Amino acid sequence: MTSKLPWATVAVIIVIAAIGAWALYGTPAGEVTPPVGQPGTISLPTAGGIAFAGGIPTYSGIENVYIMQHGLFENTENLSGHENLQSYQGNTAVIEDTGLPAENVPYENYFDIVVAVRGASENMAYVNTENMYVRLVISNAFSDDENTLTTGKRYQFAILTDTWIRVNHLFDNDGNGYKLGAGENIDLTVYYYCYK
Repeated sequence: MTSKLPWATVAVIIVIAAIGAWALYGTPAGEVTPPVGQPGTISLPTAGGIAFAGGIPTYSGIENVYIMQHGLFENTENLSGHENLQSYQGNTAVIEDTGLPAENVPYENYFDIVVAVRGASENMAYVNTENMYVRLVISNAFSDDENTLTTGKRYQFAILTDTWIRVNHLFDNDGNGYKLGAGENIDLTVYYYCYK
């Protein structure tokens, strides 16, 4: 007899949009020659549902989404304040909540997307990396749809007791990294699931 695991959605992150400066100023994309150094822009519009816990969650939830320089970090590190976060003009690309000002990233630079989450015994059958996963759907300039249940790219970076765990979920385009051209944009939708 086949049984399905009772995966429960813990949090759904909205849509993260990376838009070029042409979209910010309302000029049609076909009429713009991007200047050297023009950033891609990543923003997280306000939307319904549980998105972020606003820091480290009390129970299971999403902490942050980090836009990292491709391959220049250890997956088991706490990436808060990491020196290899994507950066543009001194500002680092960390998505901490919905409705905050947009984050800029340099175009034509390879990046990885890391979703940091906390899992807690209140929302999980057993507190371990195998009982959680994140799904990332990317659309617009390019598309992708993958999850860490399939890829196995879940990396514990902190645990205190058997009641909670903190884990990085890595999305790196099969080890190749992602990149945006000047004026390109992507939309991300992130889902976080725990096995209960």
